[in-house]
Amino acid sequence: MNNIAKLAKILNADVIFLNSVQHTTNFLYKNNRDSNNGIHDFLLNKLDLVLSHSYT
Repeated sequence: MNNIAKLAKILNADVIFLNSVQHTTNFLYKNNRDSNNGIHDFLLNKLDLVLSHSYT
């Protein structure tokens, strides 16, 4: 996970961990203090869509 945080810092991006079993999300790395926490609700609402695709 440390490498993901380093990549996020380079790309000026946030990293969000999505736990599909417990239906929770949290920031692993928050690059921007003003990041919208509403993204967590959005991801959980779209959980079926997110889990049905592969991301690399």
